[in-house]
Amino acid sequence: EVRPASTARSPSLIHSPAPSALASTLSGPIPCPLSAPLSPGSPLSAPLALPLRPNRSLQVQLLPVRRQGYLKYGRVLSDEQLAALRQRSEDIAELRVDHVPERYIQFEAQFRGESEAFRVYGEPNLPEGTSRLDGVRKMTQLAYFDPVFEQCVKTPAIVDAIQDLLACEDIKLYTDQLMMKPRFNGTVTDWHQDSVAWPSFFPQDHVSCWVALDDAYSANGCMTVLPQSFKWGPVERSFIPRFLEQEEH
Repeated sequence: EVRPASTARSPSLIHSPAPSALASTLSGPIPCPLSAPLSPGSPLSAPLALPLRPNRSLQVQLLPVRRQGYLKYGRVLSDEQLAALRQRSEDIAELRVDHVPERYIQFEAQFRGESEAFRVYGEPNLPEGTSRLDGVRKMTQLAYFDPVFEQCVKTPAIVDAIQDLLACEDIKLYTDQLMMKPRFNGTVTDWHQDSVAWPSFFPQDHVSCWVALDDAYSANGCMTVLPQSFKWGPVERSFIPRFLEQEEH
């Protein structure tokens, strides 16, 4: 599916700088992540195996998914789980815990260092009085390093739905990312297709799962999808406006 330009949060609409959503990409038995080579021994040198649940009943009605290209699945996490994930995300962003390498914490462009080494990831250049939490754009690979996020991606309701969609019991987690949308400083995420970011997957059998960690609605940048846009096939980002114009007509 093509995903939308999501806006930064309005400070008047939030009570805390909690993150917006955790997105995970899950794949079938042969993910082949050739576009992201990893050193031997790295925690990410192999995809994270998710639990096998062969005796469960089918959770997903596949016909609407095949028609529209996406599934609005409903709630999968309890209030307690959401609170734990929000707290842990803030702890990681603020470096109250140190088990997630800082290279997986990305700041908004305006706060990134000038040198090439810190162009995307690295120690931020934050104005006085601005917390790290208000400058973080996203954090990635959390499930590989943090037990709270690992437990989240292994949630049975999520795993069951992905297994149904892929028609496969043996699935792996390729990557996860937490979009923070910091108050005051958040930037727009343009329309895009996730699959274009991973061109080396073969076959192209993967599913992105978006989970809101706090309230998300149109005014603060909720997830939006364009139905049936998967039928376009992979579209390079610079061409997406042309497709959107054709869709309007």
